[in-house]
Amino acid sequence: MGSDETTTLDLGIGPEMEEGLEMLSKLEGITDISAMDGPLLTFFGRLVTTLDGFGTITRVDVFACVRGWYLFFVPQERENWAAAGTDLEGAVADIPDAACAAEVRSSLHRSGVIANDAGAD
Repeated sequence: MGSDETTTLDLGIGPEMEEGLEMLSKLEGITDISAMDGPLLTFFGRLVTTLDGFGTITRVDVFACVRGWYLFFVPQERENWAAAGTDLEGAVADIPDAACAAEVRSSLHRSGVIANDAGAD
């Protein structure tokens, strides 16, 4: 799945905060970080799609990374958060809320992204 492409992502908070550190840790598990500047992280990966919002989630950015997938959640009223896995099903399984995971899985199927990930069929 490797990618030579880099992406810069604004976490919304710095990695010194607990939530920022958790998002950084998940990303480090599936790719290499090439730069950090406050809340901005540059990593090896590419944005595959952005899923429409649902419930209190404004959007979900889906990134294909060197060693897996990164789901970046932008909610309406709290800090951003993330889920990650070595395949899309693993990333969806990393979502702590079952209803949210079901909505993301359904959106990934509708967008055709899961069908394109050999590890998720």
